[in-house]
Amino acid sequence: MVTDLLYCRTSAYLKSLSVYRRKVRTSPVVPNQQTFFIRLGRRVRELRRTHGHSQEDMISYGFSARHWQQIEAGRPITVSTLLRICAVFETSVERLVRGLDNGIYEDSVHLSR
Repeated sequence: MVTDLLYCRTSAYLKSLSVYRRKVRTSPVVPNQQTFFIRLGRRVRELRRTHGHSQEDMISYGFSARHWQQIEAGRPITVSTLLRICAVFETSVERLVRGLDNGIYEDSVHLSR
């Protein structure tokens, strides 16, 4: 009898948890892309300066002056542009973007009806 009562209470508790899990869902984690690209722009600027190049020097690598200014200002870039930047500075993508995503992921919990 005590075992049956314990089973019923445990079963009811587990059911209530599963109902709660269905009601609360976590949306996919959304990165703050603006922060990422601003950080990337700063890193690219530092890398350019470390290599002793001006923004105008980047024209000889196939970038327009305006495009390079936008990159350093934190405007979003394509993967193709990212690969070109890495080629110019002879670095890997992983090394260039390492750590730029720290703290950019935002969790949000929504109640579904």
